[in-house]
Amino acid sequence: MRPHYFMSDLHLCDPNEERSQRLFAFWDSIKGNAEVLYLVGDVFDIWLGYRSVIFSPLFPALRKLAELVESGTRVVLLSGNHDPDPGLFSQTLAFSGTLAGEG
Repeated sequence: MRPHYFMSDLHLCDPNEERSQRLFAFWDSIKGNAEVLYLVGDVFDIWLGYRSVIFSPLFPALRKLAELVESGTRVVLLSGNHDPDPGLFSQTLAFSGTLAGEG
């Protein structure tokens, strides 16, 4: 069985911050090697429930998560108070069926 990872309170906002870059490197390192990545609330710091608008600095993180899904890692996103409704973007970036309470 491949490992399961849990992360919370990442508060991603700026993809150019060193901590964001370290996180992206970690996600790259588990690509294809992790069974599940659980993101347990407050992954983003600016999401705030927009259903049809994306804050462009968040796109690199969403793309990295989509790459994980494409590699066979299930990504489970549990919304926090900073990212309550991923809406259409979860479906667009291949999270459909992997969100808590769906599928």
